[in-house]
Amino acid sequence: MQYGAIEQQDTTNFSRTTRTVTTYRRVAAIFTATITTTVEP
Repeated sequence: MQYGAIEQQDTTNFSRTTRTVTTYRRVAAIFTATITTTVEP
């Protein structure tokens, strides 16, 4: 039972990390697009 709980915790942490990275990449892409558009010569 304890092993199952640890496994569940790892899965939760992995999902949270993946979601954070995905969000960060999305924000970075929007930020880059904004900078590119704003600094257009």
